[in-house]
Amino acid sequence: GHVFRFLGKPWNDEDLKVTIAQAVDQYTLVAENRRLQLLTQQQNEELRQWNASLENRVAERTAQIEELSGRLEASLMGSIETLARVTEMHSSVVGSHSKRVESLSVQISHQLGMDGDALRQVRVAALLHDIGKIAVPGHVLQKRVEQMLPDERDQLREHVSIGESIVREMPNLGPAAQIIRHHHERCDGSGYPDNLTKDMIPIGARIVAVADAWDKALNDKRQFEHATSAKAMDHLLRYTPAWFDKTVVDALQQCLGRNDEPLRLLDQEIDISANDLVPGMVLAHEVRAANGLMLLPAQTRLTEEKINRLRSFSAAHPLAAAIRVVRPRGEVTAGC
Repeated sequence: GHVFRFLGKPWNDEDLKVTIAQAVDQYTLVAENRRLQLLTQQQNEELRQWNASLENRVAERTAQIEELSGRLEASLMGSIETLARVTEMHSSVVGSHSKRVESLSVQISHQLGMDGDALRQVRVAALLHDIGKIAVPGHVLQKRVEQMLPDERDQLREHVSIGESIVREMPNLGPAAQIIRHHHERCDGSGYPDNLTKDMIPIGARIVAVADAWDKALNDKRQFEHATSAKAMDHLLRYTPAWFDKTVVDALQQCLGRNDEPLRLLDQEIDISANDLVPGMVLAHEVRAANGLMLLPAQTRLTEEKINRLRSFSAAHPLAAAIRVVRPRGEVTAGC
């Protein structure tokens, strides 16, 4: 306790009463202040605990959302890769063209400093750049462009707008759809479907265009056994900068110049469909069924009989991986 006030003698009764009343009021205020301070401390502690609990719940919820987002992204990419394989089956391009274009487009994009969602859009567009070809008759796709009739050439050119329409229906892939639409534009405006010139063409479309053209030059099924990455690059340079963006082509050259394993193997080996196998080809890797059964070992030189057996089996049963053969030539050139 403490002294509230001193009163001298003799005191006035009224002053005494007033002083006592004030002392009681003071005590009441002090007691109430203490009660409120304790209540505030208690409520602050409860608030701290509630905030900590809320942070934990938010962290848990965020982790759940991120996990769900990851699963959805993986599911979406799985669906996209399945669509790419369907395209490969329909268009009968040598091996996994779309997968190779995706891999090369990603490397070029990295070389150009691209990352995040922009890189994701390029990756998806590269995988599905030919998805619109499922609407083009197979006999048209079997022809070289210069052999097509005018109406057949028009049918082929429709694949970019059809592909754009398909991909635009997927969530958050508008930029990828735009890349697909414009990956056959040329820097000089002579491409299709909109005759865009260089700066009007999305950078992603310019990247996919270069990767697509380089892979087709390297893996044309009519002459892929004799192609090299150097010859494929010569093909690109012949049409740069008229058709292709020189900055993108330079980035591709830098990627090839690093001589990384995946790009080096493109010059030595090629994955190919069973229908495109010919006698004399040599398997670069063993061929297994999806259940693990060994069908043919690595380094097997294919004969007509082995090819027919492999075609019959693959028509009825899935293989564990693409059939990969060695390019039959003496000297291998990996760089440019």
